[in-house]
Amino acid sequence: MDRQLELLQKVVEERESPLKAISVALVSALVTLALQGYINTFLPGPYFFLFFPVAAGVAWTYGFRASLFTVILLVVGSNYFFLEPKFAFGFGSLGENLALGFAGAASAFTGWVVSKLTSIGEAAAKAKTAEENLDESQRLLDQIFDEAPAYMVIVSYPELEFVRANDAYQVLVGRKDIVGKKVTDVLPRYEADGLATLVKRVAESKERFTGVEVPITITKPGEEPRLDFFDFVYQPLLSADGKTYAILSQGTSVTEKVKARKSIEESKVAIENERENFRNL
Repeated sequence: MDRQLELLQKVVEERESPLKAISVALVSALVTLALQGYINTFLPGPYFFLFFPVAAGVAWTYGFRASLFTVILLVVGSNYFFLEPKFAFGFGSLGENLALGFAGAASAFTGWVVSKLTSIGEAAAKAKTAEENLDESQRLLDQIFDEAPAYMVIVSYPELEFVRANDAYQVLVGRKDIVGKKVTDVLPRYEADGLATLVKRVAESKERFTGVEVPITITKPGEEPRLDFFDFVYQPLLSADGKTYAILSQGTSVTEKVKARKSIEESKVAIENERENFRNL
């Protein structure tokens, strides 16, 4: 609601700048008065009914301020050019003055109503566009999240239930039905690996944690548990009141890198042992 009011106010401000209102009012009033003068050459008499479409049209296009200025100029101009005594400001007959006053007040009200309806319509259109842009942005974010090469998963806190998991994480654990399940149902050694304690620490401190080559036991359905190594980040997600309501985890498996390094280290140790044995011969 507040967002819609802000858009409405912005639309009104954009459409009703003083300089634009005065310029439009002058042009509109002069054209309308000239049209009245032209009609008077064939059918004498003031044609105040012209006030209404002009006021509505100006209000529709440029806002109420321009419409009100136009109506004021039309009333003044009509009094000067078309009411007796002509080419002078006078009161003329009571009927003509009442008609002029009514036409001015009614057309001003018409302009106000039209400008409000127009502003509301434009604000609604902008709000719809903003909502569509927001939906598109959300769709792109969802796509980035789901298709990211690194695993990404959101776990609620303190419930420790899966809120969302991208494709990479589902492949990692070998399951697609994990949303809504307890973390321990998907990762039986979650607590034993120390991850539950780590999540609690991140949630309470509200500080990001970066893990490097952290050993985590992965248990896929129908397979034996295996120990993998991960580089990952635990990012606390905070609510408006500053409380941690979830943990975002993003990371990649570095198991092959760790195994390769350990293999190289073991090879170096074996070579060094062989050298030592050779020296002792």
